[in-house]
Amino acid sequence: MAIFRYLIAALLVAAGGFAALSVYQQSPLAGAIVGALALVVVIPLLLAGRSKAGNRAHVGEKPSSNLSVGVRQARALAMREEGAIAGAPPPRS
Repeated sequence: MAIFRYLIAALLVAAGGFAALSVYQQSPLAGAIVGALALVVVIPLLLAGRSKAGNRAHVGEKPSSNLSVGVRQARALAMREEGAIAGAPPPRS
């Protein structure tokens, strides 16, 4: 899976570089901006797998941090407001 991400990133770098070079011939500032925008797209793609997204709290699991407790509380409040929790008192006005 990581190989495909790197391959797509390499293709985007090549396409962005070609576009930046083509635009740079007409206007150097615009070419630099296109190159910077290409990097803005590629860098998050390369760093996507390094976040701690796998540590999110799931329903039914014991929370491991204060952030997990907050996420579960917010999810419960949203479900209560939508009426998904049967028997819960109505939300305060």
